[in-house]
Amino acid sequence: MTGRVTEPQKLPTVEYILKKGRRYENPLFTLWALDKKRTPFRSYVICSRKVDKRATRRNLLKRRIREILRKDFAKFYQTSDIAVRIKPVGNGKKAIEFKKALTNVFHIS
Repeated sequence: MTGRVTEPQKLPTVEYILKKGRRYENPLFTLWALDKKRTPFRSYVICSRKVDKRATRRNLLKRRIREILRKDFAKFYQTSDIAVRIKPVGNGKKAIEFKKALTNVFHIS
């Protein structure tokens, strides 16, 4: 058999989303959104050591934002990949502040 084997289609990586996605700036975070054809909603949260040196605090921020994206925005953006990079100003902010900021970016009331 001299057939050509095709590889399965790879899903976009975070680097691809950061390069090709639409970018939205906010005082608390930077957000990239990439629309896709078929695959389901996925979200990535990036939180560097500049935000907080303690991993437990960074993980808490990431969990808060992931939960907001999962509950409130996944139903509106079912075929999107979203990457959120938290800025150092976001350290110590409450979940409701992130939710208001994300709502403003997405224009969802």
